[in-house]
Amino acid sequence: MYFIALLSQFKFCTMTDKSCSSRIRDHYNSEMETMRVFHENCEGNEETGPFNEYGLDLSLVESGTFNDQPEEYIRYQLSWGGPSDEFRYYFNHDGSVHTIEYWFLDWNDGAHITLDGEDFDIMNDIYSMNEFHYSAVACKK
Repeated sequence: MYFIALLSQFKFCTMTDKSCSSRIRDHYNSEMETMRVFHENCEGNEETGPFNEYGLDLSLVESGTFNDQPEEYIRYQLSWGGPSDEFRYYFNHDGSVHTIEYWFLDWNDGAHITLDGEDFDIMNDIYSMNEFHYSAVACKK
């Protein structure tokens, strides 16, 4: 009885009450703030720790893995579950990056931001300086 009474005092609310498109900007800004720290110093700081310990996975996602995905990309996965977020790198035939996207995903919902300007340059530099092409992330700056 005590358990039922205790549960009745809580209002159940999930983060899915808001769409990913309404939440992505705050998450993107927070991740880019962290990436700026790593861009300046791959050892990071007390809050971030070192770059090579940040994020969860770096992997190639081949074209056709998901519906309506004609182009392969490298996924730098920062978190998983609900919600999850990641940067996606798309490449030209010469190996240079042509597009970087930040994705925020939460249980059958998702939104993305295509990076440009300084944010694109920072994430492209991080990709290049750390040479995490298909391999473990290693701080080389």
